Amino acid sequence: MIRLLFCLFAEDTGLLPEGLFTKLVDHTKGKSAAFQQQLQQLFDAMRTGGWFGFTEILHFDGRLFDESKALELDSAGMRTLAQVSHLDWSSVEPSIFGTLFERSLDPDKRSQLGAHYTSREDILLIVEPVLMAPLRRRWAEVQAQAETLAQRMDEATTPRTRTNRQRDLTNLLTGFAREIATIQVLDPACGSGNFLYVALRLLLDLEKEVITLAGRLGAGHFF
Repeated sequence: MIRLLFCLFAEDTGLLPEGLFTKLVDHTKGKSAAFQQQLQQLFDAMRTGGWFGFTEILHFDGRLFDESKALELDSAGMRTLAQVSHLDWSSVEPSIFGTLFERSLDPDKRSQLGAHYTSREDILLIVEPVLMAPLRRRWAEVQAQAETLAQRMDEATTPRTRTNRQRDLTNLLTGFAREIATIQVLDPACGSGNFLYVALRLLLDLEKEVITLAGRLGAGHFF
């Protein structure tokens, strides 16, 4: 069930080729044995990365597809899967899969793997003061400098002066964006991966603020 849910999500977020899983479900309606066989081949391709028919599949790490065996669904299950495959799964919070994966494991095996789901609220207790607070202080300084440079650019009396000040503004903002891009975050939990996911989303949100400001101030070619 977790693998099926993940395939629905992966298809709608571009991790799997567009429409691949939905087409597989549609083309095997009423043929549960054929669906089971094809699904096992897909799981096997996702386990290592490789080819599924004429389509190249990425390698999905995380051990979810270490076992490629698929169960044969009954007719009711196939109908339900066909219905939900046409929904948009791209808005599902990815961390939910961490919870599902953890609950699916045998307690003893889960302990050996160290697979544990940590909620976003708990993660923010670490990520906000340790990672984001220093970056936001730095960002406040960069914003102030950028506003000053933009004002000086507007006050420029010659095209050359304006170009030079625009270049300084662009360099300032791209430099801070590069600082964000080079940050490395180590997961202290090493469980479901939700710590890294939450940290990444916060960094991407901050990067979006930089890009938005660059556009508003007319920083020229950005990135």
